Amino acid sequence: MDSLIYLYHGASEYLLRKEINKLLAKLKVDEHNVVKYDLMESEFVDVIEELQTISFFRGQKVVLLSSILELYDLNQYDQDRFISYLEKPNPDTILIMYSSKIKEDESEMSKALNLYAKIIKMQDIDKKELPNLIRKNFNDDDYQINGSAITELIERTNGDFQAIEQEITKLKLYAYDQKFIDVKAIRLLVSKNLDENMYELLSAILNKEKTKAIQIYYDLLVTNVQPVQIIGYISNRVRDLIHTSLLVSRNYTTDMIAKHFKISDGRAYYMVRDAKRLNINELESYLQQLSDLDFDIKSGNIDPRLGVELFLFGV
Repeated sequence: MDSLIYLYHGASEYLLRKEINKLLAKLKVDEHNVVKYDLMESEFVDVIEELQTISFFRGQKVVLLSSILELYDLNQYDQDRFISYLEKPNPDTILIMYSSKIKEDESEMSKALNLYAKIIKMQDIDKKELPNLIRKNFNDDDYQINGSAITELIERTNGDFQAIEQEITKLKLYAYDQKFIDVKAIRLLVSKNLDENMYELLSAILNKEKTKAIQIYYDLLVTNVQPVQIIGYISNRVRDLIHTSLLVSRNYTTDMIAKHFKISDGRAYYMVRDAKRLNINELESYLQQLSDLDFDIKSGNIDPRLGVELFLFGV
């Protein structure tokens, strides 16, 4: 019998998402039966009620729960409620928790998680292994890629494995006939300074500079950046800003936020600055719009390019 409670942890958010998506595919869960909660943003009472409630749709419900270290900060009554749930979970609900790290202490919460959850530790991607992983990805589909092309690909994606995989898919389509990738193909198809362009797009959205945002979007399309990639980037950054706003409200300093997100002090400074000046309700509205757009695109209800364009016209 498959477990009703899973706990994934590891530093790579990309690998966590990938493994959780594999599990969801294996479980054959309808996407309407998947509910997401972040304990940094959600009330615990809402989470526990969700876990105990049956789905309105057919099949089992899945509750995805992030920021699980917040469990340790709950009052004793709520901790006991959660531990009791772990001991006797709702058979109609699958709980999937995930975190960049977990506590390994002697607390009752840690003991309960170790006892009742199926714990899966994701190994981090060693940047030194990227060239081999890239070459293997191409070779597995009978493609060849030379060393200089691999180096260029890593440089243009800043070694981000998620971005690398997206670019590999694009490169394979481009070289479908000749099955060979050289540095010219990388320079033609893989845009440089993507993070900088994406950041400018995000800034234009947050500053409501509609014309500028649309122009940057068109420029990104010309460099073969996919609309879903843009949606993913903006969603992640908006989510980070919401998270930062909540941390600031809890009196986190810039140094503490830098450590929390594992980023430089400089980047943390700008995140705190933006989080303080922006309306959290508006950020949540953007996040919901992007989530709905992502769903509509994947459901085939709207053309990806047009969908992002309409979103930008509405900022």
